[in-house]
Amino acid sequence: MAQKNEISEKQRIFLNEYLKDLNGKQAAIRAGYSVKSAKVTASRMLTNANLRNELSKQIREIYDNYKNDQEKVIRELAVVGFSRITDYMTILKEGITIKDTNEIPEELIGAISEVTIADTKDGKRKSIKLHSKIEALKLLGNYHRLFDENHNKQFDIKLKVTTIHDFDK
Repeated sequence: MAQKNEISEKQRIFLNEYLKDLNGKQAAIRAGYSVKSAKVTASRMLTNANLRNELSKQIREIYDNYKNDQEKVIRELAVVGFSRITDYMTILKEGITIKDTNEIPEELIGAISEVTIADTKDGKRKSIKLHSKIEALKLLGNYHRLFDENHNKQFDIKLKVTTIHDFDK
């Protein structure tokens, strides 16, 4: 039996179901409550202080996870958008050498789209292909609203300038 400030297993199932589509009646039905009284049950449950507190807590967790996922996506786009081919290979007069993975920082590995090693008549041919830098920069620019109409809007700013030294005297 649930204690005063706890919720029952059936109530927990209701909350998990409710979070799927925010439909109280359907969540009550999926949690095993009566179809006939599902709407009333959902209303009663969603006004219960303990359930509201638990629901708020779960919504905060979902938001925090979403925010973390959003930050991960932005970080990956930044890796692709700001990586340079010289992060992955050394270019010298004598030729081009692809760096070993232990020479490439782990966070930059995500920008690599493809590594190809092919046998040719001159020996092995190695190539590396990165994900689309332009596409990543477009997505980042859109996210940060760099391309919005109003981004470069002119503002009237009045400055008061005080001269500390007068070099003409």
